[in-house]
Amino acid sequence: MIGEHSILDLLLGASLVVQFVMLLLIAASVASWAIILGKRRVLNDARAAADRFESDFWSGKDLSGLYKSLEGSSPTGMADIFVSGRIIVQFMPARLSVITFGASTPSSDARSG
Repeated sequence: MIGEHSILDLLLGASLVVQFVMLLLIAASVASWAIILGKRRVLNDARAAADRFESDFWSGKDLSGLYKSLEGSSPTGMADIFVSGRIIVQFMPARLSVITFGASTPSSDARSG
């Protein structure tokens, strides 16, 4: 009867090819779960780093101090974007570093008049 066989009995009684395929499937399953758990750890670490940076950013402290604390390390995620943006602003000419919206310029006055 079919109901009297266990999975182990079926595997041991199967041909060598079937046993090899089952072994490959088990190995692939273990490898997949290892990758899934590794990615989960990486995402949790990234989320924690983003939360720490966001907390520091919105804490009201001086942003120059935050930049200096991140400058020596290798920031990731939002902190990396912050450091990159700060570097770009540092190299911009002084007349371009202050952006005012809605301010009239000579060219826009000439067009409207």
